[in-house]
Amino acid sequence: MTQHTKAFDTIRGKLRWWYLHGGGRPWHVQAFLIAAQLNVPERCVREIFVLLDTLGLVSITTWSKQAWREISYKECPIPDFFYNRDDANYVRVTPLFSF
Repeated sequence: MTQHTKAFDTIRGKLRWWYLHGGGRPWHVQAFLIAAQLNVPERCVREIFVLLDTLGLVSITTWSKQAWREISYKECPIPDFFYNRDDANYVRVTPLFSF
C-alpha cells in the first residue's frame, strides 16, 4: 500500500463519517496532524485534499483576515493555504458527497 493510498483510504473513511454525522458543518483539519497520525508525508495529505476539492467532492476553505471571510482553495491556490496563521493552520473541509 502506497502512502497516498493509505492517506486517501483514511481520509475517505473520515469524510464518509463526517458526511453522515457532521450535520453539514465543516471538518476542521490540520494537515500536519493527519500526516503525523498516519505516518505519511504531509504533502500526501495536502495533495489528496486538493484533488478532492478539484473533483468537486469536498470544499476546502480557510479564514482570511485580509479578505475578512472564508476563502476557498480555488480562490487562493497557493502552497501556504494549509499554513494560514489567520486560522491557526486549520483548513475547513466540507464533504459535498459521500464517496
